[in-house]
Amino acid sequence: MDEQHAASEFETGLDLERRVRQFFLAARLPALRHVRIKVRHDRVLLTGCVQTFHEKQMATEFARRVAGVVNVVNSIEVPITGPVASL
Repeated sequence: MDEQHAASEFETGLDLERRVRQFFLAARLPALRHVRIKVRHDRVLLTGCVQTFHEKQMATEFARRVAGVVNVVNSIEVPITGPVASL
């Protein structure tokens, strides 16, 4: 891959990351503010921690709605609470 192509891919990734972040902020779900977003090619990787599985699923759905996103890998963690957590 030549340097010009690599630079273009990097700028496209940054733009896609910015658009996913803006979508998350517009959704007004406070938990999504702490989700980390990384873009490699057209794939979005989500990491971090949220409080519920619903919030985790919403992060995936919101990222998929952004133009240019081809694939979403959701590695967001949800802490286990309650009786199962003490096993």
